[in-house]
Amino acid sequence: MESRHWSLRDVLALGTMVLVGPPTPLQDLTRSFPSDDAAARAAYAESFHFVSYLEREHGPDAVRRILAKMKEGMTFPEAFRLAIGRDLSAEEAAWRDRVNFAYRWIPALTSTGVLWAGITLLVLLSRMARRRRDRVLLENWKERGLD
Repeated sequence: MESRHWSLRDVLALGTMVLVGPPTPLQDLTRSFPSDDAAARAAYAESFHFVSYLEREHGPDAVRRILAKMKEGMTFPEAFRLAIGRDLSAEEAAWRDRVNFAYRWIPALTSTGVLWAGITLLVLLSRMARRRRDRVLLENWKERGLD
């Protein structure tokens, strides 16, 4: 967080990872980062995004509060729970939901395929409405003897 900023490259790395499967569990990233360049880039983007999420949701001093609790001798899970007010697993699940929505559903919903499907649906609905309106008009004419 201190050495760099979120970039388009991070968006692409995280987005690509989420499109093919769920993000790597954060617990797996504590042991080691992947050796493959693309996977390592995605792991850095994922870690960066989670820390950013913590600071957005719990204040800009969220990480500092966790580290202060650890300095007092607490384990990371204890420090996290006391500093953030939630267990790490619950917070990670909430973050995953947000990532899955932002990097899986928003791109899918804004794709050109969805756009054309929406346009097609609108055309079909407008035709159905027009036919119904024409049918009602014809029935009114018949009632008045204007057919």
